[in-house]
Formats: sequence, C-alpha cells, structure tokens
Amino acid sequence: MKIGYVLKYFPKLSETFVLHEMVAAEEAGAEVTVFALGASSGDPAAPALGRLAAPVHYLGAVGDDALVSALADDAGWLRTRLTLHLPALLAEVQQEKGALSTLRRVAELVALVRQLGIEHLHAHFAGPAADLARLAARLAGIPYSVTCHAKDIYHDSVTPAAFRRRVSGARAVVTVCEANRRHILTHLAPELAPRLHVVYNGVDLDAFRPTGPASVVTPPRVLGVGRLVAKKGFSVLVEALARVGADGGRPVEGVILGEGREREDLEHRARALGAPVRLPGSARHDQVRAALAESSVLALPCVVDVDGNRDALPTVLLEAMAAGVPVVSTPVTGVTEIIEDGVSGVLVPEGDPEALAVALRRILDDPSHAESLARAGRARAEERFDLRRNVRHLMELLAAEPTAEAVA
Repeated sequence: MKIGYVLKYFPKLSETFVLHEMVAAEEAGAEVTVFALGASSGDPAAPALGRLAAPVHYLGAVGDDALVSALADDAGWLRTRLTLHLPALLAEVQQEKGALSTLRRVAELVALVRQLGIEHLHAHFAGPAADLARLAARLAGIPYSVTCHAKDIYHDSVTPAAFRRRVSGARAVVTVCEANRRHILTHLAPELAPRLHVVYNGVDLDAFRPTGPASVVTPPRVLGVGRLVAKKGFSVLVEALARVGADGGRPVEGVILGEGREREDLEHRARALGAPVRLPGSARHDQVRAALAESSVLALPCVVDVDGNRDALPTVLLEAMAAGVPVVSTPVTGVTEIIEDGVSGVLVPEGDPEALAVALRRILDDPSHAESLARAGRARAEERFDLRRNVRHLMELLAAEPTAEAVA
C-alpha cells in the first residue's frame, strides 16, 4: 500500500514514535511518503531518520506557478472532483482561520497524491494534520485515517464538534490506549465505536534490550526523560529526589533529560531543596538508550495539567521496560495499561513526592525487588508493546474494507 503520512511537524523530537512507526511500516511492506506542514526547529536529528526511505514533502514549499502547472496536468479529473466537492469544501474551510492557506495546502496535497499514486492518507493527532488529510482525501477520492494521542482529545480546547469534524468519514480512527478509547466514546464521539481501534505505540525490542542488573549502577541513578512541561510531573520528581538524597548514607544522582518551559523552575526548585539533580538538556533516541543503560530506575510521575492535557502512553516507559530498567509512574490515562503495579513497575499517587520517594528508596535499596520489576517489565514490553507486531496490525486496519459509517 502506498500510504501518505500527514503530520504537523516532521521530524519532531517529542514525536519520535511516529518516525519509528513509519520505519516499521516500511519494513512491513508499505511504501511511505511524508507530508508535513513544517519542521520542528532546534530538535537534534533522530538516528532513525537514516533508516526511513520515505521522501518528505513540506506543504507550502512549492511555488504558485508549479502548483498551478501540476493541477493543470490533471484538469479533467480535477474539474469532476471539484464539481462534486467544492461547495462543501469551501463551506468547511471558510469556518477556519487561514482559509486561503488551508485551501492551498489541500490543493498541493491533492496534486502530490495524484502524482505519487498515494492510496491512503494517515494523520497523527486529531488537529490540523487530520483536517488536511480529511479534506485532501475527500477531494482525491481516497480513504484516510487518524491516530489520536493525548492533547488532541484531552485538552480543554477540544470540543466534540471539532473532533467529530476531523474524524468524519475516516476509514479508521486509531488511538494508543484503552483509556483514550473510553474517553473518546464517553465525551467526544460515541458513534465512533465500530471504527475506533486501539493500537499501542511500540518499542523496538532489538534496540532496547537489558544490558545488566540495574542494581549495579554506581552511584544509583534515577533517570527522568521527557519535555520539561507540567504534565510530566518532574517538579514532583525533584522534590522526591531531595527526600531520597537527604537520607543518610545513600548516594543518589538524578538526571532529567529534556527541554521545555519549566527548565528554570525545575533548576530553582532543585537548588532550593538541595536535590541531587542534573538537567543536561535534550537527548537523541540513542542517547536516551545509553542513559537507560546507566540508570537504576526510570521515574515519570505524570500528572493531569490544569488545562486537561496529560500523557496517554509515555514511550519512555516502554523503552525503559524493554531495556530492563525498573519504572515508577502514576496511574494517569494509559499508564495503568503499561504497568501492573508491583509486578512490572510501581505506580504511586499523582502529585505525591513522598510516595514517589518511598518507591524509589525501595528499588534502590532492594536489588531483588529491582530485578523482579526489571524482568517483568521486559516481559510486559514483549507481550504488549512490540513495535513491529503492532505496526503490522495498524497496516491491516488501514487496508481493511471501510465500514458503513466511514462510507457515509
């Protein structure tokens, strides 16, 4: 299948899971092309980019003359499609900000779809990329689908009407955990049930493998990885590390890899509390893998932000478990589908630094407990979060015959 991925930004460090999905899709036999609205500035290049064969087209980069020429080459077909769909298309686009820019991008995407023989458009996040995929797919006469994640369904700005518009007519709507599916059906679009599917984000089980007992890391290191934003709960981690570090006779080091608007606040909090924490900045995927190999435990104390935003299925938890590193997190959204508390990891109450400190102390002080969590975590990753297996399932869903709801 020739599939076009429609993305808001590509590449983007915080969405490396999309890149890995596309690489796995190519390995499964799909012919992938990337259509993006732009590139995320300042992000370090992901090593997996070198494994992606897909060409990348940045919509809006083509000049007006070239676009008109491309559309003129298909004038007869285009005239027929516009007769069928232009009134509805204009009515929808006029409701949006930047209507002319949207129309131009739709036209450019349709021209590329025709030139490249794209058979299916798949958007990540039910936002601008989904709108673009939907409109272009309708005009081009091909199916489209959407994967929903977190901010695009939980943020306070998301309305049922806007969400339904973006997924209307999609052959399949995919989301990354059962918690998301329940939220969508309860709060946004109950009618989606027949074509709303859960496909977990996965992890490359060959790239992330256990390298040795977590208990032998000296000094013990607690690792956090993610954007420095409220929903990651790193302020809770800093406070917990201050409590662990204050215990007599136990050296401990905290490292939080990432960048974001909370850096200054986190640094100030660490200094004020005397927390043994370093914030060295963003890290590429290979650097995260190396950091996991040098860590005793991965802590991601996720919280629900004041605007409703939250993590759905944090990829770094999957990577740590696959790498045989014990994990501690909170029962937010899909995290309970990753971690079986006390078996494949530890769950502590959201926003509770003392509970997090207690969980970290036990892992650091009890090697047999740490090793048990590490082994069960790896088994859980193999059972549920195998990237290649999950992407093969996704490709099967996208290639399936449309439901009556999608046809309508």
